[in-house]
Amino acid sequence: MLWASIGLLAAGLQVGLADALGGNAAVFHAYGVMYDRIEDGELWRLLTGPFLHYSPVHFLNNFVLLLLIGPLSWSLVRGTSLAVFLLGNAFGAFAQFALGEQAFDNCGGISFGLYALFGYLIGAGVSNRRLLPRGLATLLCGIALLGIVSSEILSPTAATAGHVAGLLVGVSCQIAARRLFGATRRSPPAPVARG
Repeated sequence: MLWASIGLLAAGLQVGLADALGGNAAVFHAYGVMYDRIEDGELWRLLTGPFLHYSPVHFLNNFVLLLLIGPLSWSLVRGTSLAVFLLGNAFGAFAQFALGEQAFDNCGGISFGLYALFGYLIGAGVSNRRLLPRGLATLLCGIALLGIVSSEILSPTAATAGHVAGLLVGVSCQIAARRLFGATRRSPPAPVARG
């Protein structure tokens, strides 16, 4: 319910703001990751802008992925997944601003955070092979890479730098958590000797 609520709240706020401000473009100019505003020091936009989407199709694509990866990550690492999602969104937006093709003056969408969740779970599955069912980390890696490549092929406006950065943020967060806290939560208990 948390992830569905986040997605629906983001969509509802964007629709309400578009109605109040006079359209989607006005919402992006007021709250989005507008590159010129980021250059002027409005870094708070890295937190709000990723929640804005360019179209209903863009939103639905991200919402479906959120409903797939969000509950899976929450079941394994609880609140850490929300922190990774928010961090992935912010760093992905910054990477797209700093490293992406500057053919456009903004970026948006929660896919940066989604890729961070994929990265976190991939890293967790690789570092603790008992955490996920056999082959799931590989499947998640395949889905993430297919998403990045297909976005690049199908859309000239794909935020590839942000997607890759989100994935790397997730893997980096998993490595940091593993070093700081040891094994990932929800690890199955060690087998008990019977006899």
